[in-house]
Amino acid sequence: MPEGYVVAIPTYDRVDILQEKTLPLLLSRNVSPSSIYLFVANKEEEKKYKDAIPSEKYNKIIVGKKGISYQRNFIIDYFPENQYIVFMDDDINNVVIKKKTKVGDLTNMDKFFKESYTKLKKYDKYLWATKNMYNPFYKNLAKDEAEIGLTVFSGDLIGVINRKKMKIKHTLERGEGEQMELALMYQKEDGGVIRFNNVIVITAKLTDGGKIKERGNKAGRVKDLSHNVKLLAKAYPEYVDKIFIPEF
Repeated sequence: MPEGYVVAIPTYDRVDILQEKTLPLLLSRNVSPSSIYLFVANKEEEKKYKDAIPSEKYNKIIVGKKGISYQRNFIIDYFPENQYIVFMDDDINNVVIKKKTKVGDLTNMDKFFKESYTKLKKYDKYLWATKNMYNPFYKNLAKDEAEIGLTVFSGDLIGVINRKKMKIKHTLERGEGEQMELALMYQKEDGGVIRFNNVIVITAKLTDGGKIKERGNKAGRVKDLSHNVKLLAKAYPEYVDKIFIPEF
């Protein structure tokens, strides 16, 4: 088992974006390349990423599955039970944090990941996440505050203590809303997740590659999300009043 945490980055047809955004962000915020694992869809993608990205910037490139839900399940199977995994999207511009009244860059992500793990253990939870949306003035960021329970969150950056049984089932084929399934799944199993209300991910929605490459446009994604919400409502009727369709 790798010591400490691993950062798992599912990425598809976004070599340039990964090199411009998430990868340099991690490396500039005290995360060691030895902790970074890139998960690609097939051998062709593997070659593109290996040819383009210097090997000293990551630990390993692994061929997994196509589609975010399938890939997340693959990653769960790839790492051992109880491994601490930080899942991170490939197109993140920045991660910011609010302390008291000031909002600024989260400059030490290594420290944040380790402290987040400590909080999971303290409260006997297995998933942490960040706020799911932001406004230009960060008015919805709380002051040094974490929320525990059933809550919506961003799927762009989450941390889990790995359990092989906690796999996505209902949002596999169409992908959209998989973070909602995670929230419901962990609520049922553990009584909730930890969401850091003072931390937020800055990312551009609907960028080229990834989901847009597969499903074409925003309308297609909304259609898939609506379909998956209905599946989740049937699978988790005890939480049906908590489900809604978030904006892109």
